[in-house]
Amino acid sequence: MRFRDRRQAGRELAARLRERQAAGDLPDPLVLALPRGGVAVAAEVAEALGAPLDVLVVRKVGAPRHEEYGVGAMAGDGVPVFDEDALRGLGLTRDDLAPVVERERTELVRRER
Repeated sequence: MRFRDRRQAGRELAARLRERQAAGDLPDPLVLALPRGGVAVAAEVAEALGAPLDVLVVRKVGAPRHEEYGVGAMAGDGVPVFDEDALRGLGLTRDDLAPVVERERTELVRRER
């Protein structure tokens, strides 16, 4: 493995980003983390840059009967974003995915709480 753990990965990323910050390329950074693995990385980056850290809870919208094949994603109470090419390729419409979106929205709200 290249990194011992996610915190080490965050420290290495932070070192590179500090160089950009010193050069003026990151005047007002904000660090967003995805739960499960990204928070440990992002915490190291935010601390090193002196930047605020926030967590963005997202959910994948999987294809019916093939849930691991993501055809869209959603965050907060926003409208889902779909991969239109994937929908066309599978012969799906947004309406076909309404039950999946509703289930994922329920889980998204639970995780945000």
